[in-house]
Amino acid sequence: MWNLAAVWVMVTIGYIVRLAAWTDASWYTAISNFLPYLGYTDLGTMWQYRGLYLHELPYISGTFTPPSALGNGAVEYPVLSGIVMWITAAFSSSFGVFFFLSTVIAGVVGSVIGVLLSYLVGRWSLLWSWSPLLALYGSYNWDFWPVLAVLAGVAVMLIAPEQWSSRRRTTIAAVMFGIGCLFKLYPLMYVVPLGLSLFVHSSGALRRRVLEAIRPLLVALAVVVAGNLPFAILGFEGWAASFRFQGYRAVSSDTLSIWYWWLPGLHDESGFTYTTGLSTVTLVSSAVMLGGMLACCAWGMRRAQREGAFPWLQVSAAMTVAYMVLGKVDSPQYGVWLLPFLALVAVPLPLVIGYMVTNLALYSSYFTPGVLSALVDRNIILTVGVSLNVGVLTILAISFLRRPVRGPVLRYGDSA
Repeated sequence: MWNLAAVWVMVTIGYIVRLAAWTDASWYTAISNFLPYLGYTDLGTMWQYRGLYLHELPYISGTFTPPSALGNGAVEYPVLSGIVMWITAAFSSSFGVFFFLSTVIAGVVGSVIGVLLSYLVGRWSLLWSWSPLLALYGSYNWDFWPVLAVLAGVAVMLIAPEQWSSRRRTTIAAVMFGIGCLFKLYPLMYVVPLGLSLFVHSSGALRRRVLEAIRPLLVALAVVVAGNLPFAILGFEGWAASFRFQGYRAVSSDTLSIWYWWLPGLHDESGFTYTTGLSTVTLVSSAVMLGGMLACCAWGMRRAQREGAFPWLQVSAAMTVAYMVLGKVDSPQYGVWLLPFLALVAVPLPLVIGYMVTNLALYSSYFTPGVLSALVDRNIILTVGVSLNVGVLTILAISFLRRPVRGPVLRYGDSA
């Protein structure tokens, strides 16, 4: 009950504050100079500039003109995110209605996440439900959906009936991670630690163990292909537009990544664009990110050798950090992806709180309050914000890899 109430309180706060920012409410106007801009939401961008108000089905008639022009209903999101926003828009006569309905849906999805977490870790689920990140991002984007899919897969692994085999658990979890990938791409990476857990816990010949390890990846990929194929057939250009848009996306100040803010001497204010080194930065950042994820998996294998169980959940959490820190794009709302892991893995509470504060600082760095921008150059503020975020996330990744899973659940692979 407390979980449900807390989620709705936080999501409602975010809705009210954004509404006040748009309508120039007197109380918001009075304090807006001291706060980061809280009125922005990707929902507005999708409604107005991606044409959701026209009610065109994404991926069917969409177009993309390099380097950044999406048209005719195309959106830069995977297919299930696009379908969710399209269905919501179909019941909306104005942006106000669309924003309200999207927020209500976010509250419902966030509540389900809170209930699932309460079954998994009891009162620690309040780290999700009472997080200020829910207020900040519940009405900002659609990131609650992939989080729900990921958590559903985790729940299958942790609390499915004991008589279920490891193959059945991991197959269903891989399906859920594949569905998550249809909302945002990142959940697909979780099938790697899932496969490694099967490799460690399977018996028999090496070839059989390797095949077992590969199976979750094949299952997840099958889900992703099945979800994308109808749109690729019905409107290839519109479907491909989202991928082309991301491929052409410049590594600029709004990506909040180390590749822009830590390499100022290698680019101008436009950053790395498709004509000035974007392909090189994309290749390098992807390689470094992959290396970071592999390092997390290697650490997990070392723990498995010592403890007899592969820490797939902790490795998944650390890989999420590697994605956020080392990828060519980072965004404050990605913090929502981490929140369930902060509840599931026994990282110290001060570090949990520290990360939430750091995430708010990163958001505030980008949407710099007027008072602060009058005192300090915004580029300095952003560099500090990005660097602080990277530092805390790195500490968090190490903690993820060293810590156990919180009770009362029993980790997959453990003995009773």
